Amino acid sequence: MNILGIEAIDEMQTQQQRSIMILETPSFPKCELLDIKHYSQVAKRIGAHLIVDSTYATPILCQPLSHGADFVIHATSLFMGGHSDITGGVIISRTAETAELIRKQRSVHGDVMGNLEAWLLLRSLKTLKVRVRQQTETAEIVAKWLKNHQQIENVWYASDERLVQEQLSGRTPGFVTFQIRSEHLAQKLIPYLQMILHASQIGGAETVLFQVAEREFCVGIGLEDVDDIINDLEQALA
Repeated sequence: MNILGIEAIDEMQTQQQRSIMILETPSFPKCELLDIKHYSQVAKRIGAHLIVDSTYATPILCQPLSHGADFVIHATSLFMGGHSDITGGVIISRTAETAELIRKQRSVHGDVMGNLEAWLLLRSLKTLKVRVRQQTETAEIVAKWLKNHQQIENVWYASDERLVQEQLSGRTPGFVTFQIRSEHLAQKLIPYLQMILHASQIGGAETVLFQVAEREFCVGIGLEDVDDIINDLEQALA
C-alpha cells in the first residue's frame, strides 16, 4: 500500500492510478479545510474513489456527496453522539448498489453497531441540528476572544472563508486550537480550569480542553453559556 500526502496527490498524473483517496475536512486539530470539489476531480483523473471523513463538520455543516465525494464517513462518538456515551461510526455511499455491498460485507464480518449504541445514536440525532448550531456559534465567539488575548500566540480555526461559505454552510466546527505564548502559563492552564473538563473527546455536551502539542491546546465546545466558557479560560490564563 502506497500512502501519499495532499501535496503529492495534487501532482499526480492520470497514468498514476489509485483505488481510493481519503480526505479529512475539517481536519483535526487545526481545523484545516480541503476543497472537496477539487479533490473529487483529482480522484476521477486518477481513477480513485473519494472518501471524505466529515466527522468534525457533521451533516449539519457539510454534505460531501453534493461536492463530489463517493463515500462519507463519520465517527458517531463525537458530535453526532453528542453525549460522550457511545462508540461507533457510519459510512454513507453515493450509490445504492455500493451501499448494499457494504451492508453485506458488514453483516458477514460482524461490524454491526450494538442495539444500545444504535438507540442512543438515534436519540442524539434528534437534537443534532440544535446542538451543532449552538456549538458553532459559541466556538466562533471563543475563537475571536482567544485571538485578542495577549497571552495567546496562535489560534487555528477554519480561516478559509471561501470554503467556509461554499462547503460548511457559512459555519465553522465546534472546536478551537490555540497556542499559549508562555510555557509557564501552558503548564498551569489545565490544573486551573474550574468548569471546563480535562478530556480529549470533543463534541459532547460538556466543554473539554486537552493538550495537542507543546503549548498548544484544543478546546472542544459544549453546550454551556459562552460567557461561562470564556470566564473559565480567562481566570486560568491569568
